[in-house]
Order: sequence, then C-alpha cells, then structure tokens
Amino acid sequence: MAVFALSWWDSTSSAISWLDLVRVLVLLNTLITEFSQLSALPQR
Repeated sequence: MAVFALSWWDSTSSAISWLDLVRVLVLLNTLITEFSQLSALPQR
C-alpha cells in the first residue's frame, strides 16, 4: 500500500509540489486556529 502511494505521488509530484502542499497545510492551520479563537469568544 505504501509503495502504491509513493508511486502515485511520483506521478503527480509534477502537478503538485511539496511547497504547494506545505502552503495549503499552513493556510488550513491558520484558518482553523482563527476559527477556534472566534468560536472561543463569549457569545453576546
């Protein structure tokens, strides 16, 4: 299964670079953090 995933990643690595993946992960992390901070605020 891991070999299949690695071969699949090799075939798609030209379209999706590691840098793009990291950017998306950072963006998602930022959004989740902001959302959790907003939802943690006391409701008026």
